[in-house]
Amino acid sequence: MANIQHLESRGHLKFLNRHFKAGKKISSKKSIQFVEHNPQTEDGKFQFHDQPFSFGPEELKGLKIFFTQQVRHKHRHRGQQIRPSDQAQGGIGNCVACHTPPNFTDFRFHNTGIAQTEYERIHGPESFSMLQIPGLEERNGNIEAYLPATGKHPHAQEPFRAIPSLDNPQRTDLGIWNIFWNPDFPGSQLAIWSTLCEDALKEHFGVFRGFQSCRPDWLLPKALGAFKTPGLRDLGHSAPYSHTGITDTLEGVIQRYITNSDLARKGKLRNGDSQLKDIVLLPEDIPALTAFLRSLNEDYE
Repeated sequence: MANIQHLESRGHLKFLNRHFKAGKKISSKKSIQFVEHNPQTEDGKFQFHDQPFSFGPEELKGLKIFFTQQVRHKHRHRGQQIRPSDQAQGGIGNCVACHTPPNFTDFRFHNTGIAQTEYERIHGPESFSMLQIPGLEERNGNIEAYLPATGKHPHAQEPFRAIPSLDNPQRTDLGIWNIFWNPDFPGSQLAIWSTLCEDALKEHFGVFRGFQSCRPDWLLPKALGAFKTPGLRDLGHSAPYSHTGITDTLEGVIQRYITNSDLARKGKLRNGDSQLKDIVLLPEDIPALTAFLRSLNEDYE
């Protein structure tokens, strides 16, 4: 955000007031080399989206919201309520905390509350908090009952890798919880453990507490409902969204972040990611933020 403000103060973003669109000539002292043949297709042609590129004041406003993070005051610690003035003003997307450029993902695992809100849409408010989820010893001691089906366990019931249903309150999708320390996926464990461990160490102080936090039985609850951060390029062409396909629109996605960030601040989101508490968006922020997200589409005519 500081770099954006610096460019604005020096007048380097004035061209956005003309609402730059693809197709207009760009003056440059450097020569531009165009790729005119696609080596991946038989006819050498490219497949383009039909949406023209656009980046103007509305997209810039959305970019600022995307990059804006809550300023941490000297006596404010993670988990505290943000100031009422911040909540009234909105405009704090905190998106960059997890969707870091240029790939717009941190390649880590986060619980944004999607699994919980999907479950509670069927079973009622706060029902997800009462869902009985086994610990590591119980889970791995009864793989057929709790973990996903694999070649080694083709008849596993996989209740925690399922779509919630009204007739079976044990069914939901707990994300990476199903894979972490699962003996059927030995090749994935070091990478998953190190990622979860690093995040756990950020939350605790002291070597001993840090060591305990990285024990698999302690880390497993941290994996509950967590999914890998998706990249955002071509987001406007990849509906439906989230692992549940719960909405077909970017506006719907952001509205759920507004809802879930409020639940996180109230302590009503089970294993909710701490970054959610620092999202402060208002309904009037949605159009600009979605405009910026659509500008991340690629392969334009």
